[in-house]
Amino acid sequence: MELMDSTSDEPIPLPVHISKPDHQLSGHEFGKSKTRFGMLKDHRSKRLLKPIIDIRGKREYDFYQTVWNSSDVKLQSFVPKFYGLVTIENIKFIQIEDSMEGLANPSNMDIKIGSITYDPGADVKKIEEETSKSQWQAALGFRICGFRIYNPMDQNCTLVDKFVTRQLKPENIPEAIDMFLGSKFNSLEIRIELSQNYLSKLKSIQEWFETVNINHLKFLSSSLLFIHPCDNQFVHLKMIDFAHVFPNASTNQGDNCKDVNYLFGLNKIIYYFTTLHESLIQKQNTSQISV
Repeated sequence: MELMDSTSDEPIPLPVHISKPDHQLSGHEFGKSKTRFGMLKDHRSKRLLKPIIDIRGKREYDFYQTVWNSSDVKLQSFVPKFYGLVTIENIKFIQIEDSMEGLANPSNMDIKIGSITYDPGADVKKIEEETSKSQWQAALGFRICGFRIYNPMDQNCTLVDKFVTRQLKPENIPEAIDMFLGSKFNSLEIRIELSQNYLSKLKSIQEWFETVNINHLKFLSSSLLFIHPCDNQFVHLKMIDFAHVFPNASTNQGDNCKDVNYLFGLNKIIYYFTTLHESLIQKQNTSQISV
């Protein structure tokens, strides 16, 4: 495999054990992003590799260093494990845990958090580019970037990409989440348990933002990655994408400054998962009564 230098058209050869991850749903895709750089997978170490080619990569590296050198065990439980840097053909990469590694045919969903997903210093062009991605993101506080569903019945994966999810209206969000949970093949009982397990993890992240992340960090254009294997025995929920994390401090002494942009989107996601969860329970109760 070859990596294109961002300053040249000449390809840079990569070791055979490194390639594009097959489960990436959004973000800078190798060979297709503006810089031609993107996330890679080292199949020998089983780790994901994120290139450092500008201030965004440096910012993400600093974030991982700060988190994993801290005593904040709760935040660490939400963030992929960090394994330092590796240099490949003079390009530095951040090494992080692949949260899907070793899971049996997992399904995954990427949700971008926040009504605002551009940096404080973004120009008009960048703001227009971000706001045009979804007409409902300002009201929802998030956008579904895509999801992949593994169907154990036919042993096939279905990809619902960003071009489909961007068209989702707010009233269609619970149905989309239910589809991710396997509405076409999983029983009500399984989907109730999955939604409950995701809600538990979402509320744990919510608690951190409400009680710990005060006058601390502002997460812009960050995502939540939802993962469950095909046997539905557990769920993973990880915060990912930290190239746009900034200090968040109040300008007024004594104020408790929270990341209201992230919390707004997170609370909306919890609302939609709760709405779905309660509707699934109602369907289950109705079906039991009819029997």
